[in-house]
Parts: sequence; C-alpha cells; structure tokens
Amino acid sequence: MAPKAKPQGAYVEVGAGGPLSAIMAGGKKGAKRDAGDKPAAKEAAKKAKKEPENASPAGDVEMKDDEVVVGSGRQAAQNISFKDKRVKLESKDDRLVIKEEQKCESEKEALTETAASGGSAGSKLRRLGDFSVCTEAGIPEPVEGVEYAQGDLFLSGVVYPREGATNKETGRRCERFGPLTAFNLDFSDKKSVQVVASTADGQYMLTRPATAYKKVYSPLAEKAAICFEVHHALNSQVGGSAFVSQEEVVARLARAKVCKGYPSAREGLLINARFVLSQFEKLDAASGHKAFKFLETDFGQSLAKEAKDYKYIGSQLQAGGIVIRDMEAEGAAAPVVGKGKGKIGEVDRQMEADMELARQLQANLDAETHNAGRGGGNKGGKGRQVYVRVSLSEIADDYPAPEPYHKEEGETDEIVAFGDDEIDPDYLPRYQLTNFAIYNSEGLLVPIELLPSGRGVNPDVEVFASGVYSPDGDEGFSSGHALTDDAAGGSSSGAGGSSGAGGSSSVGAGSSEPAGMRLYLSQIREWVLEFGADMLNIFIRTDVAEYRLSEPAEKYAPWFAVPLKTARLAVKVLQLLKLEARASKLSFNDVIKRLAAQEPTELTFISKKVAFVERFVVAHGQIILNQFQNYPDKDIQKSAFVSTLRERMAQLRHSKLYSGGKKEVVRVRGVNRNPMKNQLHDVARTKPMTATATRMVKAVWFDSCRPAAGEEEGEAGEAPAAKAVEEDENEEEAEDDVAEDALAATDAKQGKKAAAAVAAKKKKAVKAVWVGAVAKTEQGDKFYCKAKLGDLEVGVGDGVLLAAKDGDDVAPLGLVQAMWQTSDGSKEVQVRLLARGDETVLGVAASNSEVFLTTVLETRELSAIADKVNVRKLTRKFEHANRKQHFAEDEALRQRNREAAAEDRPLELFWRTQYVPHEGKFCDPLADLLQGTRLAEDSGKPAKGVQVLPGGKGFVKDGVEYSVGDHVFLSPQLFDQLEDKQEINLPEYLKNSKFHKGSHEGLRAWNIGKVISVGSGAAAKPSAKAAAKGKGKAASKEDDWEDSEEASGAKKGGKARGGAKAGAKAGEKLVVKRYFRPEDISEDQAYNSSHFEIYASEEEVTVSVDDVEGQCRVVPKGYPTGERAGFFTYECTATFTRKGKKFGPAPKLAIPEDLQDFMADQEMAEAAAASAADKGKGKVGAEAGTESYQADDSDGLALRTLDIFAGVGGLSAGMEQAGATVSKYAIEYEKPAAAAYKINNPEADVMCNNCNVLLHAAMLKDGQEDDCDACDEAKAGTATLPAEQMAALPLPGEVDFICGGPPCQGYSGMNRFNKGTWSMVQNSMVMAFLSYADFYRPRYFLLENVRNFVSHNKSFTFCLTLRTLLDMGYQVRFGVLNAGNFGVAQSRKRTFIWAAAPGELLPEWPRLMHCFRTPQLTINLPGGVQYRAVPQTVGAPLRPVTVRDAIGDLPAIENGHMLEEMEYTSPPASAFQRYVRGDCVQLTEHISKQMNELNLERCRCIPKNCPGADWRVLEEIVKADPSREKFKGAPLVPWCLPNTADRHNGWRGLFGRLDWTGHFPTSTTDPQPMGKVGQVFHPEQDRIVSVRECARAQGFPDKHRFVGNVHNKHRQVGNAVPPPLAAALGRQLRAALEKKAEMERLKALAA
Repeated sequence: MAPKAKPQGAYVEVGAGGPLSAIMAGGKKGAKRDAGDKPAAKEAAKKAKKEPENASPAGDVEMKDDEVVVGSGRQAAQNISFKDKRVKLESKDDRLVIKEEQKCESEKEALTETAASGGSAGSKLRRLGDFSVCTEAGIPEPVEGVEYAQGDLFLSGVVYPREGATNKETGRRCERFGPLTAFNLDFSDKKSVQVVASTADGQYMLTRPATAYKKVYSPLAEKAAICFEVHHALNSQVGGSAFVSQEEVVARLARAKVCKGYPSAREGLLINARFVLSQFEKLDAASGHKAFKFLETDFGQSLAKEAKDYKYIGSQLQAGGIVIRDMEAEGAAAPVVGKGKGKIGEVDRQMEADMELARQLQANLDAETHNAGRGGGNKGGKGRQVYVRVSLSEIADDYPAPEPYHKEEGETDEIVAFGDDEIDPDYLPRYQLTNFAIYNSEGLLVPIELLPSGRGVNPDVEVFASGVYSPDGDEGFSSGHALTDDAAGGSSSGAGGSSGAGGSSSVGAGSSEPAGMRLYLSQIREWVLEFGADMLNIFIRTDVAEYRLSEPAEKYAPWFAVPLKTARLAVKVLQLLKLEARASKLSFNDVIKRLAAQEPTELTFISKKVAFVERFVVAHGQIILNQFQNYPDKDIQKSAFVSTLRERMAQLRHSKLYSGGKKEVVRVRGVNRNPMKNQLHDVARTKPMTATATRMVKAVWFDSCRPAAGEEEGEAGEAPAAKAVEEDENEEEAEDDVAEDALAATDAKQGKKAAAAVAAKKKKAVKAVWVGAVAKTEQGDKFYCKAKLGDLEVGVGDGVLLAAKDGDDVAPLGLVQAMWQTSDGSKEVQVRLLARGDETVLGVAASNSEVFLTTVLETRELSAIADKVNVRKLTRKFEHANRKQHFAEDEALRQRNREAAAEDRPLELFWRTQYVPHEGKFCDPLADLLQGTRLAEDSGKPAKGVQVLPGGKGFVKDGVEYSVGDHVFLSPQLFDQLEDKQEINLPEYLKNSKFHKGSHEGLRAWNIGKVISVGSGAAAKPSAKAAAKGKGKAASKEDDWEDSEEASGAKKGGKARGGAKAGAKAGEKLVVKRYFRPEDISEDQAYNSSHFEIYASEEEVTVSVDDVEGQCRVVPKGYPTGERAGFFTYECTATFTRKGKKFGPAPKLAIPEDLQDFMADQEMAEAAAASAADKGKGKVGAEAGTESYQADDSDGLALRTLDIFAGVGGLSAGMEQAGATVSKYAIEYEKPAAAAYKINNPEADVMCNNCNVLLHAAMLKDGQEDDCDACDEAKAGTATLPAEQMAALPLPGEVDFICGGPPCQGYSGMNRFNKGTWSMVQNSMVMAFLSYADFYRPRYFLLENVRNFVSHNKSFTFCLTLRTLLDMGYQVRFGVLNAGNFGVAQSRKRTFIWAAAPGELLPEWPRLMHCFRTPQLTINLPGGVQYRAVPQTVGAPLRPVTVRDAIGDLPAIENGHMLEEMEYTSPPASAFQRYVRGDCVQLTEHISKQMNELNLERCRCIPKNCPGADWRVLEEIVKADPSREKFKGAPLVPWCLPNTADRHNGWRGLFGRLDWTGHFPTSTTDPQPMGKVGQVFHPEQDRIVSVRECARAQGFPDKHRFVGNVHNKHRQVGNAVPPPLAAALGRQLRAALEKKAEMERLKALAA
C-alpha cells in the first residue's frame, strides 16, 4: 500500500538501526547489492525467516496512518538497485514516524518551555531558527530595520534552548512576537559571528532564516561576515593586532571572500563602513572603560574618517542603472513634512538606510558587470610537451646561499588587486613586474628554474613572487633584456655562482622604488622565455595575470642573473648553429669549446675552462632546450648539439614532467597561499629619514668624513644616499672567532708623523743647563723645575716631543713629570706620555687637536727632549647651557689648525681625559698629577705570584690575601660529581663533534672550599686504611667512605678521595673542606635549588694554590646572597653526606660584618616560600643570580631616564630592577612596541614617533632650533606633532640618563678618502642618538648595539661614536658582554658604550657570574693591546642557566596555539622560574607560530631528547625509506640544504630542537626552522618555541607584556636587551651612584 502524504509542518524521524539506515549505508554508484548485505539488515532477515509463512513481505508491510515508507524514488535518485527481501519491522526504531510541531501562543510561553536546567536556567538567551522579521502587516523587513522602525517589526520562527539539540522536541514555534527592540553581533565564537536579536522579554541568536526570508537576510549576513573578519584582524586574543593597517584588513577580507558581491574588498568595506563602526561602537560600550577599544585603533579612526565623506557612485551614470540622489546635498533645500520631532528622525534614518541599500545594490551590479566583461590578451595555445626538470644538486653552486625574502611595506595581495574571477589562461591580462623577487612556500629566495620553463606544464613545486606591477606598454622587445653588449649599452655588473658560472650580466636593481603598486603574487604556474633580434623577455604566469619580468630587486639580482645568462647562452648557440651550412656539423663539444673561447667581457661568458662551461650548460640545459623546441628550424631542433645535451642531462638525474594538455578555464580562488600574506612588512626597511643632529655632532661627523686632499668638496653630494646594510644580529660566531680589530685604517697623517720622528732622531743633541735653584733633594738626586736645551726652555708640566727610539714609528709626546740630576752628574727627565688621537682606539676618527693622558711614565736623558709642544689642559664646566659656547670654541680651534696644517705650522693641542687601553676607557685624570715628583714606573697592575704568610696563617696570590678560615673558589674540574651523565645516542654526523650547537656539556661552576691549613707540608689527615694503601692525598672523616664506589674508582686510577685530582699541581699546598653544589649531586637537585645554595661536608682535600680562583663568602640559610660587599655570597642550607646522599643540619657559620644587623627569620622565610610555591609564585632577585632593588625617587639616586629606540623596554626594565633608574620618558617608532612599553611602564611618557622629528621638536620647544640641523620631513613632522607629545617632551635638565640601541646603518667601505661619504653618513640613527646626548647633556649615557658594531665598517662608526662623546666632554668606556654570563639561557653578545659626565664615576663592568661556553670577545687595540670587558676564565661563580631552567614549567601547547592567557599547571621549580614568575599568577603570551604542514612533518621527524639532531635527520630518514622523499608533493629535505652544506658549516642547527641541558641560540625576531637561527623547535613538543618561551630566553619576567599578533611579539622579544644583562649593568651604575653620594657626604662632613 502507498504511504500517506507527509502532513505540512511534519518531519520524518529515521531510526538509527532500521532498514533505511542499512539502505543509506549501501554500496557504490551502480552496484547491485542486497539489503541484507549489511549486518543490521541480515539480522532483520534472520528474524523474518522465523516468522510464519503468511508474514507480509517487506515491500507490503501494512502501515498505520502515521507511518510512511521510503519508496524506490530515492533508490532511483541514488542509482542503486536493491532486491527486496521479506523483513518484518518489529521495533519502533525500524519505522519512520511523523512528528507534529509544537506551537506556543506567546513569546513568554516559548521562553518558559525552552528554558534550560542548571546554571543557565534564568538566562533570556535562546536560539531562533526558520526565522523571519516582518511588519504588523506581514511585510518582510531586514533585521537592521529596527534602527529606524523600532516598535514596528516582529519576529517569527522556532525557539530553541540556548544549548543542546535543535529538533522538534526541543523547539517551539512562535509567530509574530516582539516587537524587535535591537540587534547586535556576538563574536564570542572564534569560528563565526552570531547575530543576536532582542525583544523586551528575550534575546535570540539567529541561526537559520526561513526559505522565503533568505534574500532579505543575506545583506546582513554579508555585513556580519565583514565585521567578523575585521574583529579577528584587530583582536590579539585570536591572533590579530590592534596596529593592523586598513590595507592589511582589506587583504584579509579579500582572502576570506566576504566581499565577493562588490567591485573590490576595499569598496565592500567602505560601503558597509557605517554598519561596521556602529557594531564596534556597541562592542566598545559594553566592554567597560578599561577594556580594549576597537574604535580607538588606527584602523578604527582611519575608517571613521574615510567613511564620513564616502559615497559609492560607481558606474551608474555610464551604465544607465540606478541613480542615487545625494540627499544630504538636497536636504537643506527640501522641505520637511511630518508631525513631531521623533517622526522626522525616523524618516531621516529610514531614508539614509534606503540610500545605503541603493549604493550596495549599485555596487553589486557593478561587480557583476565588471566580472562579465573581464578578459583580453592574445590567444595562443601550445601542444603537449616534455619538460625536463633540473637536478637541484647540480645547480646549487651557481646560486647564493638561501636567505629569506622580507615583505616590503604596502605589499598587496594580487587577488585583492585584480579580484577572483573565471579566467581563461589564454586571455590573461599582461603586466610588467619590476623590483621583483621569487621565493618558495617557506619564504626563501629560489631560482626560477625550479618551475617548468614553457607553457602548459604542470609544476610540482609552489613558487611565488613579489614586485611592483605596472601596465605592460607596447614597447615589446625594446624594453626587454639585452642579448649582446651593444644592446645592453655597455653596462654590466658581475653575477653568477661560485663554480665558474660567473661573468658579467646586465642584471641590476634600480636605486629607487619604481612607480606602481607592490604585490605579492599567487602561485606561479609557469615561466616562458621569448627573444627577438637583440632583446629577450621572461614572463611568469599566475592564475590571475601574466607578468613580464623587468629589473629584479637588488637582493634577488644574483638569483636572476643565472637563468638570464643561460637564456642569452641559448640564443648564442642558436646563432652559432644557424651560421653553419648544416646544423649537425657543429657537435656538442665544438659548441662548448667556442663558448669557452669567449672574452670575459661578453654577457654569455662562463669560464675559460671547458669543463666548467660544459657543467654549466648541462646543469641549466632545460632553459636552452626550451628555446630550441620553439625554434622554427627543424634541422636545428634535431641537431647533434641538442641530442647530446639531452643525453648529458639524463646522466645528471634530471626528471621529466609532462604538459597537462589544453588549459582549462580556472576559477581564481580568493585564498592566496603566498607566505607573505601572514607576514609583517619589514619595518626596518622603510625609507630612512635624514638624521636630525645638533650642529656640534654634525660638525664632528662631517669633519671626520671630509674628502682627502685632491678631492673637491662638491663631490661629496654626488654619491647615492646611504643604504641600510642588513646586518645579521642573530648569527653566532665560531668558537675561535673571538677577536675584533677596533682600529680604523690609518691615513696620510701617519706619513707626516713618521717624517717628524725621523727629524727628531736626526736633530743634533745640545747641552742641557738647569735654570733656577734646586727645588728638592731625594735619595741623593737634585730636582729642578726648569731646564734649558740650547734655545729651548722647558719646565715641569710642559708638553714636549721626545726623540724617537729605534723602532719607533713616531716621536713620542709627553708632559714633563719631573727633572733631576743624579749624584754622578747625569741629567734625567721623567715624562708622562701623551697619546695622539690616532694612537688610541679612535684611529683616523680622532681629532688632530686632542691628545690623551696615559698611565705610562718614561725616564729619559734630559737631552732626549727634541722640542716643546703647544699643549694645554682643557677644563670646562659641563652644563647643557654652555654647549653652544663650547662648540664655537672648538670650531675656532679646528679652523686655526686647518690653517696651520696648510701652512705646515705646529698645531694647537689640548688634553682633558686619560686613556687606559687595557681597561677600554677614557676617564677623568687624577685631580693632582704630582708634577715635580718622580713616580714609580710600573703598570699599576698587581704583581703576579704566590707568597705564603708567616706561620701558615694564609697566603697572597696575585695581590689578593687569603687567610685560614676563608672560603675560596677552586678550579671547576677539581672535585667529582656524583651523578654519572646519561649517555645519549647521537646521530652519526655528530659523533665526531666535540659539542653540538647550544651545548653546556662539560661546563661547571667553580668549586667552593674552606681553607683549613696552608703550607708546603699541608695535607689532609688520611684514614688508616688509606694510609696503608698509599692512595691519594685526600681523606674523609667518614670511615665508611673507603668502601664506597667513588673510593673504588679512585683506587683504579680515577680521582683521589674527595674528588681531588690525582697528582696535584706543583707549588704551595693547602687543605680545604669541600662544599657540594646542587649540580654536584644530581641534575634534578640543581634544577630545584637556588643558584647560591651549597651544602657543607666533612671531606677535606689537599689542593694546589694554583687551583685557587678567588674569594667568596658562605652564610647561614636565610641571609642575603648574591654579589655583596665585593664578594659572591652563598647560603649553606644543609650538610651533605656522600654515602647514601643524605642531608643533615647545616653547620654554624660566622656572619660577615656587613650582615651583622640583618635578622634572618628562617621560619618566616620558609613559610613565605611554601605559600609562594602553592600559588605558583617565587621571590624575585637573588634566586636567579640577580639582586633586586626597588627604584625610588625619594633616595635621590635613581636617575630620570629617557629610553630611545626603546622597544618593549628590556634595557629600562633591567636598569629599573637594579634600582639605578626610573623610566620617565621613552621614544619608539613601532606602534605595537610603543604600546607594550606603555603597558609595562604606565607612569612613563611614551612617544610613538620618529626620533628625528622628536629631537627637532624638543629643540624647538627649548628655543634652540637654530642649533638643530633637521630635514624638511622632520620639520613637517614637528608641525603636525600632537599637542600631548609636544607637552610630554622633556627639556634639558629633566633627563639624567639616556639609553638606547640605535639601528646600525651601513656605510660600506666608508673612510675619509671615499667620495660622497657625507651623503651616506647623514642618514645614521647613531648620529641622531648622539645628538640627543649633546642636547640634553645627561649625567650618564649608554649605547647598546650588536657585537660587530665594534668592527663594522672597519670600526669607523664605532670610533666616530667614541670621538663624538669625547668631544662633548664625556668619560667613555666600551666593551662587549655575553648575556649568557649574566643569568639567561641564551648566547647573545652585545656591544655597550658607557659615557659619564666629568666628575661622575664611570661604572665598572659587571663581574662574570655564570659560566658559558662562548669565549669572551677580544678587542685588538693599537699598540698591540688586547682588551676584554670581562676576563676569559674556565668556570665562573655559578653554573649556566639551561633551557629546562627557563621553560621547564610551562604547559604543553600545540602548533599554532593562539590562546593569549592560560593558567600555570605547575609551581615554579628552578631558581630562574621563581625569578621570572615573581608574583604573576596568570600565564600570558604562551602562543606559537603556525607551521605549515610540510614543516610540521619535518618537525615531527626530528627526534626528541637527542641533542644536536637537526635537518640531517631528514636525510637519514629518506635514505632509509626512499618512499618518504616527498611529503604531499614537496621534498622532505629542503633542496637547498644538502647542496650548499659544505659552504655553510653543514647548516648546523637548522630544523633543530633545543637541548634541555643546553641554552637557546641568539633570540631572533622571527623564529623559523630555515632562518639564520634554525634551532627553534621545542625539546619535546612538535612546534616552534612560543613567544613566552623566547621571552624567558631573554630573561623577561612573566608579568612583562607584549602587544600585537604573534609576529609583532616575536619581533619585540628578539629586538630587546635581556633584562638580566641590563640589570647587571644597572647594579654597577647603582654602585657608582652610591659611591659618589658617599664621597660627597664625607666631603661635606669634612668641610
């Protein structure tokens, strides 16, 4: 019987196990299967067999009125043939039951019946499906109509509970309830936006519109989708950034395809701008006053400004479509009709809404018209062909090392620019692409050869491009690349690889950005070469357009030169074959020989060596073959050269790809897979502004860059502007590369001084006569104040020129210290030597007017004085108010000396500071030089050696006195460690390596012992058993130690008892009582203990005095630790017993004098520590090897600080943590970083602007614009400077300390002989930074930069920086420090330059704290002086901080994790974790960059807990299993790495994991596995290290916040100075301030 018709409003419920389920799970299309084939159906068939024979067949089951069967119509629609069987439907689940809808008469009834049980029972929020909105008359209206028709619109639909299933049982239909009062958008779901409509009684999430209402609702759905994408672009909680630009938002909209109904994504945004802004206004109002405000972002403000006057007109007038009247323009003239003010407002709002709807419809119409009319170009198809892809290993040598492409500012998605349409590839529009670069899906520059050369061949790799596009004109081949030197106009530049493929090429890059829009393209499908008589063109094709490649970007020029050279080579060979009577007459070898015979000046020259030429031709043969395939001469296509070339290419393992036949019309998808779409543009590559400088700084730099004699001054302005050098701030140097030459090249002055030295030697000696009476007599010598040598009269304190000794290049200068006559009648003089500027670290950057006092004293015969020198001591009052006067005086002196030099007259010289090269400083000289007194001529350094004090009470080593009872540091390998290191199976390629990258293997802190006795006969008391066996010199007071495994090991030739080395060093001996460090016991003990925690023992060890490294102190538990009173202070918390590894009570220890007043309350300390552990907190400070001061203005010591190039404030944070400074002002150009600085320093005035603009504004504010040299851009910036920034700018006298790290721009090959040097110098941010110091004249100044700032540009920038500070009158100190030595788990070397005003104390360098493998940087100074800021030692006071110490407590996350805030899942374990967590209870920024599938798979392949494993593991995997060579079509092993590894140290560390027991590599601004620092994978998780993990690698506390998306935050972390390193510097500054304050206090008391 036929089933009954389905009642209206009913639906069919299908049982899960019924026959319909079995049918719907049936076979494939066209298959004949029995219904009984499925298990459920088989069971039903079995039951049917047991029924009586008269049972009805399945097809004739008698149905009740409310039952229905599914007929054969559905079977036919599915093309499935079933054979009916007798099946009885017994259970209710076997039947299809029609359910009737339940209706409610009122909204309140529907709300009551759909109320959920539990916590949300009282909520008014429901879901509304099958909905519609209409007027009381039943006319459908849009939901947003409530804005102008409030009270007139009503809802209809099915009301569902807020959560749970949406079916007929849970839903209640309700008709025309309301009225609708408002609507808003809900963004709480991270995957989609929800429209919420409100009535007086409830709120409804609109889920699914009624069928008849879909067209009315769809415009709102489109608007909501736009709002959703904008919200995600701006909200950092979901990976966005508050600093995103309007262009980046438009690109996101285009990629998401939410504006496909508009002419462009930009038009879609602007047409709906008012709606978007109104929704975010609601969101901001509901978020509270402290929350993030969308409308206050740059995007929100710019959109509001643009939307205010925006009215879409489109092509309505030309197309004759809808005409939209400008009602606002007509509003003034039109009369208003209506009763009541409210009614008029409603009419206005409705009219405005109608106009917006009309504009939207017009835009939709324009978009349809635009898409329908798209097309153009020349049609032409190619047949099927073979493409022979090159073997990557064969071409790698011809290209540079792989490096990333950096996105430029303003790059736009190609799909955004041209839309996404159905396009026939034969009708693509054609454009020109200039300043281009080509790169792969990982963003690395790649050769275009990786792609098929020719049309119609399907690529097997993803390659992309960026460049400036412009319309391709009609020039044709006249604007292509030249084939010959004549066509090239004779201009060429070198290009090519390292294997002989070099030569010249016309490839170049323009010096300025060409006009046009900069795009990043979608995937390149193919590239084509076409050539004419004397020019050739290269084209690339995407799915959107075809581009003719013009000039490459400078960085990509070497990559483009190779295929261009090969293309020219192909044309050259064609010409050679064409000239022959028969093409086959010229063999392959003949062609190669002719190519090798070319001159080097030809564009097709490769090498003179035939083998090199052959290798190049075969390796790049596909490009050549492609030209031959398209050549119309069949004889040439089949020539011997072509056939032989194919054979040779096959031998090189080239592979074949085939064309895909006829090209199909493709729908250009709105998703561009280009890796640049999610990358920030390189902010550092923005166009530089000419530096703002004070007249004094500019004069110093200009004087140093003055053209040499013979050059015209005007030539300096003819060179191109300075260009930024991309300096690798993150690359770690080789372990033996630890020296930098810090002396700029010498100049012609050296020749003049050498000539003066020769003259001084040749000068005839004259008789010396004393002038005046004897001043005093000492040790039989008579001292005089004056003497006369011929006509020359000299006195004490005079400047003199001494006769040069043999071997001297120049005649020494000096000040007369004393003169005397000995008892035997000899006349002698003692001279304190003066160093000329170029004899110091300043080199050629030095002034020729200033000389420097030294610590070197030299005694010579009085007759050695060759001449007097015009030199004086310069004394000035150091105040900012006097700087103009001082500059005028200096300029006058420089001018006088220029004239004197031109006339070959002596120069006027002065001195004011003392140069101490072995300490790397220029400092204030002693107040009294004791002139007239003969001084001891020693180096000032303590005498080396060891001396035992009488009675064995102690000894003196290297000038330091040690007594019995003192605690001392001992050599790190002197004592044993109790835990054997676990052996790890290293990869084969690492087994011969001493260390892997980031390893701490073998590093140990100094051992600690207490001196028991001293003397050559000192020995520990051995036990009877030890004495009998004669083993070792150490003895333990534990009788059972002899039977331990450690003792057994010692007896077999290992270490002596107690861990002392067998066979101690020769020399004086002492007995010490050993202390155990936590790491001596086990790794876990070290991980869970303080760095300054040690344990006493009863083990006494005899050691050599040579093993003593220094003094330290040990105090009871609870007393302050760290570096105090000049000593490293440790706390002894227990006594450790070797056997059984047992801990007992700590011994009683003496309290140092400076801690006598400190009351240690151990119970309170332990209670606080336990409470902190429960809450995941820990104390800040000494736990991490640092001390904590609370910066306070009230003590008068903390300096008011201006931080320039502030970033997120790493330098400020460390300085403030040390109590040395208070952050008052900061300048930062990048908005996300400036916002982060403000969050972390809410009391500071943070100015987000160009430093050049702000310096000009500050000098204008102070009335000193006449002293400011600023460009027009800076002046224009000042004119538009916001009033609040102008008000916030400090004036001189309000800044005590300036710090910062200016970008180091390059002056390639710069020295005083280069033409155009000044035009390059003037853009230097270093010059601008120094100008801040000149203007404000703070008490202290600190410059931070990369380690090779010392040697950059032959040290010229570094030396010029020192010279400028010295000319201001500052004392200066320079050095290079490694952050790893000061408490962070990272290798990061940085250059620091301190400057202190005259009279201030120049801060010392911090003492080395943590041992670290990387050697200290040695700076080679003139005179053979080698200088290090901190000494090179084996060991240090503390062990190194490890990766586990830094991040071991952080919760596990996945690849691409973007949850901004998390809970800690465990308490802090290590000292470092307690330090960084402090009182922070919420974990933030533990977010990770999203890796693509390929890199994620590579990451999974890298073994965990295998230190040193890197990309070479991938090679081993492929070698063992060739089927894994490709992952989803892409090579598992990055093609460029194995082919270039020999030239790049094996690419050690790329795709590597961090080592739990090692350290991080240098922090980078963009961690990626193929970056310069490729060791970026978590030790145990398959992901890149998170932002918070990188922040901990830098030593940032967890409370320190960062702003923006994940890329912004990584950039902020990578650019920062590690706060622990800054704190180490800050503690030295604090010590100098305290010492100065104490000196002034004592001076006041004395007065």
